[in-house]
Amino acid sequence: MKQKLCKLSLAVLLATALPASAYELNGFASLVASKTNNQKYTFDDISNDLNTDQDTALGLQFGFDLTNKSSATIQLVARGDDNFDVRTEWAFLAHRFNDNLTLKGGRLKLPIFLISDYRDVGYAYPWIRPPSSIYDTFVVPFANFNGLDLVYRMPVGSMDLSLQAFGGSEEFTGTTGTTPIRLKTEKLYGSSINLSGDIFQLRANVGRLEGPLKDDAGRQVPVLEADVKTDFFGVALSIDTGSWLWMSEYVQLDHKPGDGRIFDTSNNTYENISSLYEDFEGWYATLGYRITNNTMLHYTHSAYSSDDVAGTTASGIKFPIGFEGRNRTLGLRQELDNGVALKMEAEYAEAVNNKSAFFTDSNNDTLLPNSGDVNVWIYSIGLDLTF
Repeated sequence: MKQKLCKLSLAVLLATALPASAYELNGFASLVASKTNNQKYTFDDISNDLNTDQDTALGLQFGFDLTNKSSATIQLVARGDDNFDVRTEWAFLAHRFNDNLTLKGGRLKLPIFLISDYRDVGYAYPWIRPPSSIYDTFVVPFANFNGLDLVYRMPVGSMDLSLQAFGGSEEFTGTTGTTPIRLKTEKLYGSSINLSGDIFQLRANVGRLEGPLKDDAGRQVPVLEADVKTDFFGVALSIDTGSWLWMSEYVQLDHKPGDGRIFDTSNNTYENISSLYEDFEGWYATLGYRITNNTMLHYTHSAYSSDDVAGTTASGIKFPIGFEGRNRTLGLRQELDNGVALKMEAEYAEAVNNKSAFFTDSNNDTLLPNSGDVNVWIYSIGLDLTF
């Protein structure tokens, strides 16, 4: 634990050694406990055993003014589902050319979702965890990249319009579902347009990533290798009247055919496949009502789907990795103090049309190729705070 907190300790010491006017220090934390009502199935790594790691996180963010137009920002996050290893989420330099144009370079958040910039800050949104139909690692397995981000802002009447373009690369090693993978995006770029007013935000994104992917299970012979080519499209709308809150988002991933191969253990040879993944789409809609200034009741309906079979080899080997499922969540958010919120949720997750959804077998941690009528209730309580 001492080694895992080393980055945080050094950053705090650096900040306290500087004059207070030269930096800004912020922090956030989420403490969450979750469990399901089903001993046989696990949904998104949450099982019948009480889980206090999956959505628990601690983060610190440091902002340093270098000149009157240039700054540096560092954000460090330790997550329970990552064994509380400290990860650098942000590490970039920013230069403001004028009141309208800003350029960032370094380690950045992938700006393709409505809450991309504050996804780790649980206090900033109503749910305990963002809807899995959009924000699960099955959809996009990484949330950061190394590169450039250019934003142009301008007023449009009483509203604000921003145009954003980004590009770079990212090498991801981890899991998508229960499969260990290594994905290197050699090309990663996109753009977005954002229109916001006093009570609303409307956003649209497009993007593309290309790069090689293979399983990363430590085998001498990789079982799977493929070239990933994916186009991304997304739209989002949020409205907050003070009493009512509406948040909705839709994403579509179009996976282009690419070269790939799979190792057939029956004859110890590789066979070519034309594609690894098929198209994916997901959406959610959240409606919230503030019963009092400090209490919000909210309901979320979300759904996601992709095709049944993503590829077939010459000998007929198929990949039944299609997903289809829907979730319904009822939640309560109670403000306890300035920057402190208590949240409680009951979420019903189910597979649809005999597809795998995001369920795994609790006994052997393998993805269910055909979940049938599998469903679970997920009960969660969390405390979010900023400081």
